[in-house]
Amino acid sequence: MAAVREKHWDEIRRRMRLPPHDPGHISREELQAAMDRDAAAFEAVLQARRLPKESEAEERTRETALEKANQGATEVPLGVAGAAVAVLDHLRRLAPLTSPAMASDLRTGVHLAVAALRGALEHVHSNLESLRDPAFQRRAREQAGQLEGRLTEELGAGSGQPETVSLRK
Repeated sequence: MAAVREKHWDEIRRRMRLPPHDPGHISREELQAAMDRDAAAFEAVLQARRLPKESEAEERTRETALEKANQGATEVPLGVAGAAVAVLDHLRRLAPLTSPAMASDLRTGVHLAVAALRGALEHVHSNLESLRDPAFQRRAREQAGQLEGRLTEELGAGSGQPETVSLRK
């Protein structure tokens, strides 16, 4: 079965003129690395919160460390959201080339990518309130807004529920 599936994907890659490793493809290793970066970013926030704050100097050091850690904890899910959009774009390109027998697999991929995008944006919004640097906060909000726009496009004018996700475009 796996050989048949791989042959089918080889045919799709050939018809789309994609290289064997398509740049739109997000590998398991890349996703694992994103999870590791997220865990490291959260650990940096925890470590910064544990810093002493007895003196003014310690308080400034702690606040600087917290800001840096919170920015990292915001950048990581922004990157994950961007990767989810790349997956959605990739699935969109595959839609016209996919056999009807695989259409439900493609739609399932869309649902999963939408869920990843939503989850990542939730983390971004959660972290935005902790940021003190207005320029960074503004850039992160703008980037999140663009990504939310893509989510709105995916969900269309429907109810916003996953059942309404389609393979338009």
